[in-house]
Amino acid sequence: MPSIDIVRVDDNPHETIGGIREDTASRGVDLEGAQITVAYADGSVETLRWRALDAYTYGGATGTHVDMSFGFDWHELAATKMLASLKINLQPANSVFDTTLDSDDQSGGSTQGSLSGFPFRLAPEYEEIAGNLIANYSGIVSISGNEAVGDIYTTMVIDFTNLPAGGLLGDLRWNSDIDTMRVSGDLVSSNQGNDTFVGGPGNDTLDGGQGTDTADYLSAQGNVLVNLSMAGSQDVGASQGRDTLISIENLTGSRFNDILIGSADANLMVGNEGDDRINGLAGNDVLEGGLGDDTLSGGLGDDTLDGGVGNDWVMFMGETRAVRLDLAVTGSQATGHGVDVIRNIENIHGGAGNDHLLGNAGANLIRGGYGADTIHGRYGHDLLQGNAGDDILNGGFGNDTLDGGVGVDWVTFMGETRAARLDLAVTGSQATGHGVDVLRNIENIHGGAGNDHLLGNAGANLIRGGYGADAIYGRYGHDLLQGNAGNDILAGGFGNDTLDGGVGNDRIRGGAGTDTFVFRSGSDRDVILDFQDDIDTIQLLDIEVANFAQARTYASESGSAVVLDFGHGDVLIIHNTTINALGNDVVFV
Repeated sequence: MPSIDIVRVDDNPHETIGGIREDTASRGVDLEGAQITVAYADGSVETLRWRALDAYTYGGATGTHVDMSFGFDWHELAATKMLASLKINLQPANSVFDTTLDSDDQSGGSTQGSLSGFPFRLAPEYEEIAGNLIANYSGIVSISGNEAVGDIYTTMVIDFTNLPAGGLLGDLRWNSDIDTMRVSGDLVSSNQGNDTFVGGPGNDTLDGGQGTDTADYLSAQGNVLVNLSMAGSQDVGASQGRDTLISIENLTGSRFNDILIGSADANLMVGNEGDDRINGLAGNDVLEGGLGDDTLSGGLGDDTLDGGVGNDWVMFMGETRAVRLDLAVTGSQATGHGVDVIRNIENIHGGAGNDHLLGNAGANLIRGGYGADTIHGRYGHDLLQGNAGDDILNGGFGNDTLDGGVGVDWVTFMGETRAARLDLAVTGSQATGHGVDVLRNIENIHGGAGNDHLLGNAGANLIRGGYGADAIYGRYGHDLLQGNAGNDILAGGFGNDTLDGGVGNDRIRGGAGTDTFVFRSGSDRDVILDFQDDIDTIQLLDIEVANFAQARTYASESGSAVVLDFGHGDVLIIHNTTINALGNDVVFV
């Protein structure tokens, strides 16, 4: 049998004027509205609301990985994911835990009419469980203004972390005596602890006083909009009236599409079901989307953003400070807006800075903002949108869609060893060697370490190879083609192009138009195949010659070609010309 430690904490006081009803045997149906907080062993948290399951007896709560029910005998708990703890707050249900044992003070203390309660205990069939369980009671209650003696409480937390597995996985049956107040709404905070206020219909004033307090709108029958930064009354929607929130730090949303806005304090805001928008503003906040497709914005501060179940966003719209965010990081990371933790987030929207945004192995939608953003999709079938600014997009592996948006945008394969084949003139899907991808509004390409095949379109493209033997074609437009390292093939096509083979033995064709061929120290052996006298230009960079008279000392003719051998392996072969004809066509830099 596991050892069970009962801990009673004299904090978060509450009081009741009407007292406990004479029928002290509360049933599951009486717990309607109780707040359940499920903490999983992986650090994720889920907030549930207890509901009546029939008109007379049973109630329960169901989450993504946990199911609870209770009638009048044992509480039933089933967990399909490892639980660290289970918190039950009965204050919203106008009920309390009565922990007085028969052997305790029979006067009943302040709990009139409840002389035989009992604290947490397991059903007999679970007494073979090894380890230790802790039942921690808080939210001490007094009756009619009398001093609380420590037998009734609003809240119980069951700690499973001392079980042999480090948590609870599977079924459990347990009980703890529960009493319900005579008058609905009579169990109120003494404004000295951590309180939960349930916002119902009508114009309410929720004053948390001391402690860390929560405004709870889970029972609202529609969307709510709640702003913790707003002074005075606010229309929260869903026929909830105009509420005034004072000294409230935390928010619990409804099951609908809520907008929850925090304050400069450290806020805990839970969206629950629905497609919620949650903005923490300043402070070290915890934002939990729950079920639904949620949008979370932490603001400045060291925040934890957990999208929960659904297709969720982290949002930096409206921010001018640059963001660096990596969805593959499971722990804390410096985002430029704080040291944040991101969980269960699929999508990112950048801000106005020059953001660096990275996806994970899932299907991500990553959208830049107004800056010059760098966006990496990594694995998965991703949609990357540069938006405004001169952006750099890298889809990674997967069938990706890359849309540069407004600006002069790049697709890059830097860091990739697999060969890429990319044609900017293709408007539909194409097999790039990294997936079947779609490219829109992309002007420039940077290859990787493979033997890439890169083609431009009718626009002015900058196409840069990587470390492989690349084939680069500019097509139409005034293009800049750079082979970079490797033995490359460069073809300008139509337009006034600039062609720079870079390091390696390159073969270069300018095509139609007035072209410029760049040759520099360290270029190795390049061949220009279609030089046009008095039309094209050769630009010599970092070569130790200052004029053509010096350059011709390195020149010789071989058939219809001129060979410029500058030594150290740097050789430029120019077809369709002579030494004398080159005199007006060479520029020295």
